[in-house]
Amino acid sequence: MGREIVFYCRFGGKLGWGHVIRCSALAEAAQDSGWNTKLYTRSDLSVLGEETRAAFNEFVDEGSVALEEVVESADVLFVDEMYWKDSDFERVAKVTRARGCCLAATDDMQQRVLECVDLILNPEPGLRGRPYKSNGRQLVG
Repeated sequence: MGREIVFYCRFGGKLGWGHVIRCSALAEAAQDSGWNTKLYTRSDLSVLGEETRAAFNEFVDEGSVALEEVVESADVLFVDEMYWKDSDFERVAKVTRARGCCLAATDDMQQRVLECVDLILNPEPGLRGRPYKSNGRQLVG
């Protein structure tokens, strides 16, 4: 498979299921285009349904493998984590940039600047635009 995208999210319990469901939909589309898809998480994988699991080629336990190792071969790191702050993204951007990996993120809270993120997905229906300080690559609404 030559191209790889790593999805990072947590799910289940109080966190809900929207993050992993959104990531699995994107992962399925990526698979259809020939991408290898990985889910990097500390959440309990045993609770995932069969259809959601099928969207990912591989699963990586955040507690066992460092992020730096996971993005070593990745072309894209897609973060769907609503509690991350801009400082968390800045820390991760240093790792992804050093490896030539694109950093993409979902922002459905609209409370972050995300200046260091390469691609921002804001899935809020009806959103006309958010004054992100990113490089201008945004998918909204």
